[in-house]
Amino acid sequence: MLHNSHCQHANIQYLHQAAPEYLRPPNSPDLNPVDCKIQGCLQDRVYQKCVSDVDELKHRLVEVWSDFRQTIIDEAVDEWRK
Repeated sequence: MLHNSHCQHANIQYLHQAAPEYLRPPNSPDLNPVDCKIQGCLQDRVYQKCVSDVDELKHRLVEVWSDFRQTIIDEAVDEWRK
């Protein structure tokens, strides 16, 4: 797990330098609680494997998003409504 955490940190650091316009801070006013929950789930799944470059990151994001079940989104919305 430490290895994945290190990869995640290195990738985020690289993206801040290479493409800062694509990263929003987690406390962005543009994100609501549902966005934060889904972003967290997406991030956890993307970084289950170490990502070596931006192209691989893009591929992993698309792959993970396409495998997302609607129930994950529904649960996030239900939690927010409470």
